[in-house]
Amino acid sequence: MPVTYNERSWAIDLIAYMNQQLQGKQLGIRKAGGEHTLHGASGVLFPDVLLFGDRTGQTILQGWELKMPDTPVTDASLIQNATQKAQRLGINSFVVWNVNQVVLHVAQKQEGGYEPTRTWTLPGAPIQRRSAVPEREDDWKKLCNRVLRDMSELLEQGTLRERTIIDTFSDQRLIEALFESTSATAEALQKAIQSDNQFRAEVALWWEGVKAEYPDRDQVEVLAHRSIAGWAAKVIFLHVLKSHCSAAQAVETLSSSSSKEEAFDLFERVIASCNFAHVFQAYTGESRISPRTWDRLVQLNGFFSTVDIDTVGAEATQMLLRSTVSASQRKAAGQFTTPPALARFLVRVAVHDQTKTVLDPCCGTGTIASAAYDEKQSVGIAPDAARECIWASDKYAFPLQAATLALSRPEQMGKVLHIFQEDVLNLEVGSQISFRHPETGATVHKQLPAAHCIVSNLPFVQFEDVETSASTIQHVKKRVARETDESVDLPGRSDLYAYLPFHLWTLLEDGGRAGLILSNAWLGTDWGAAFREALQQFYHIEKVVVSGQGRWFQNADVVASLLILRKRTPVENPPDQEATAFITTEKKLHTTDDEAVQQLASYATLNRAREGWLQAEIYTNHEIDTLEQAGIEWTALFADINWLKTTQDVLIPVNELFDIGRGERRGWNPLFYPKGDHSIEDVYLEPGLKRPSHAKGLIAEPDIDVFSCSRSIQELEQRGHQGALAWIRRFEHETNTTGRPLPEVLSKSNMHWYEMQTDSMADFVLPVNPYQRLFIPRLRNRAFVDQRFTRFTLAHPEVDPEICHALLNSIVGLFLIEALGFGRGLGALDLSTTRAKRQLHMLNPGPLTSDQCEQIRDAFQLLLQRTVHPLPEELKRSDRRAFDQVVLEAYGLADQYGAVRNALERLYRTRMAAAPRS
Repeated sequence: MPVTYNERSWAIDLIAYMNQQLQGKQLGIRKAGGEHTLHGASGVLFPDVLLFGDRTGQTILQGWELKMPDTPVTDASLIQNATQKAQRLGINSFVVWNVNQVVLHVAQKQEGGYEPTRTWTLPGAPIQRRSAVPEREDDWKKLCNRVLRDMSELLEQGTLRERTIIDTFSDQRLIEALFESTSATAEALQKAIQSDNQFRAEVALWWEGVKAEYPDRDQVEVLAHRSIAGWAAKVIFLHVLKSHCSAAQAVETLSSSSSKEEAFDLFERVIASCNFAHVFQAYTGESRISPRTWDRLVQLNGFFSTVDIDTVGAEATQMLLRSTVSASQRKAAGQFTTPPALARFLVRVAVHDQTKTVLDPCCGTGTIASAAYDEKQSVGIAPDAARECIWASDKYAFPLQAATLALSRPEQMGKVLHIFQEDVLNLEVGSQISFRHPETGATVHKQLPAAHCIVSNLPFVQFEDVETSASTIQHVKKRVARETDESVDLPGRSDLYAYLPFHLWTLLEDGGRAGLILSNAWLGTDWGAAFREALQQFYHIEKVVVSGQGRWFQNADVVASLLILRKRTPVENPPDQEATAFITTEKKLHTTDDEAVQQLASYATLNRAREGWLQAEIYTNHEIDTLEQAGIEWTALFADINWLKTTQDVLIPVNELFDIGRGERRGWNPLFYPKGDHSIEDVYLEPGLKRPSHAKGLIAEPDIDVFSCSRSIQELEQRGHQGALAWIRRFEHETNTTGRPLPEVLSKSNMHWYEMQTDSMADFVLPVNPYQRLFIPRLRNRAFVDQRFTRFTLAHPEVDPEICHALLNSIVGLFLIEALGFGRGLGALDLSTTRAKRQLHMLNPGPLTSDQCEQIRDAFQLLLQRTVHPLPEELKRSDRRAFDQVVLEAYGLADQYGAVRNALERLYRTRMAAAPRS
């Protein structure tokens, strides 16, 4: 025997001998419920692991690491490698065998690791050289027989545990092995980009369409993940299709000697024979995967070639497909992929009649469409009828691969799935959609029906990226204007989803419903008011749902909301007494089991509150209009704010007392915020507040000097103010980051290019994005403030600044601030200056008597002398409560303290629930 005899050749011989010895024999395994029998053995290397299981390959007992005698069975790297593979397979034991010795390692329940439990030794003298291994074949075969007999006893005793291949794959540990080669594939893709300009252009166009889903991610890394996920889906789905599509059976011929080109040829034959083009078409980057990734894919294929898929059962097969989709979503899908629990919740609340058509026109990886199918089946609708009622489309091809897998059920193999590629804005009821029949290959034409319900996670595309859909969006805007008699004009700076509901309206049957996932920005942005006004005319807004237990999308900063709508026909103003439920879920959906999701959905469907589960507040359109007049946004409607109806007579718009504007941003901080030695005359220096974090109490101290000069160069020369002249001349020949001269960049009408006008100085400030502390500081002396603040400048000399300061910071004032914005993903409150200027209200100081003013001043003094605490702690302080009571008593609202506090705390908790946990 040649010296080249190695681990692989010995492993092949050993596997063959095992199969020969065990074929037709039985190994008994005792387990609850009676005797379970294993027949024979099946082996596959993945990678270099012998999987010892039943004849169909459905059950795994152990992984065997086979080495030659020059590798000790105690070798640390060998043990570590075997342990990692056993953990990946989810098995409780593994064997290492170096010809001379066999060592069984068994998982320790308490310690969590694997420990050597039993050892077998080769009869006679140990083998010293690799070349001697074939010469001692009889000896290691005898050892094999002894090991197998002893293994049978251990199996009967329950020391060793069986595991199905489907269970192993469902843990996704095997597919993780594929993604371990991501860096190698990324490197291969990068080299291809460098050497092939056509491929570089393909990648650029692909990235332009998907980059919004992958903020702060490298495009090559994302493409590598997608390419590997695409290959895994193709290989696994071929094995599922083997008994339904004869062309797919050729997958078992792919081996280590096969090429990627041969695999692509196979995919084309499958597409021609039974379609599933969304799964098997070649996507950008897949032909450029690394040799290491290809080798592991071949091994994965070998793994499934040992499995008789037909015998594992429909439920296990479906679990296999779901696991593949799940792995693709985690590794390759974007950050807004719908979590399965959220998809189930959405479908259960939105779909009224399960016998009718459901459409997801932005289906992505198919999570919502799959949930819709499962929900139909759960109420007893036949599989074919359920399939016929589900339609799903997406603008991009790649997610449709996972969507096809998500909707592929064993009972539906050979049937047409209504999955197709199209931009949602191009969809029309009655348009002809072409499919290919999986069994006959014939083209099937179907008309897109009007949907009973549209359920979808709408694209999170910001207005900056909406340009690519500009023409179709203009059609939507014209429809909105036409249907509302020109009363509503959707603003141009809206996110993409602001236009989609008005196109989806055309795809619904009369009285049809829509369940939409979208960001919460529409509840509190400047464009949100127009969006809501139009939405109320096209739909009855039945429910708005938000999470009170963290973000639904764990990997994204976006805070989502859920809308349940019913189509109006015709478009009209909403009835005054029509009601909307504002629901806050109090369960973490991503950790909630299906039974609890069902129960939560039932509460939401009935608008029924339950402590610890769900809170629901219901307001009529008339009540909403009334509350909006008090300056609140819809974010406040998730709390009980009926008390606010009693306060409206004592509220006043803040803009009647203050000039409100954004803090200064002149565009070149080194010029306007002098540092170090500058010799600027004091007359040209004003105090400024730059950082919100420096305002810790209700009285704010300046933290910078601001250069403020309204005099011309000639005037400065005449006055001999050389410090200011020198400072200006230091910058007059500088350029900005794009190379433009500063005098040109900073030029403004009726201003010197170096001027900061004092009429924009502030008396009070409000941070644009307050976090845990909610308050309006007063500057000790009027000062400039940075653009991170909204400035309040007293508009009339008769306004009492001390009383205004106190009222703005009362519990009612704090509520009105919280109710003005919406929470962002990191927990900050989004408070635009435009909204503050337009609609912020406060308690009106006008009706207060001098005695009441004095009492308020006295109570407020204690708060002025300390720092402001995070809101929950602030509201617990006795001095804060005493102050609020004095204010409320002055307005006859003392009995409303508890209601105001509860509402404020509810809104704050909901906002902060989205903040990352430290």
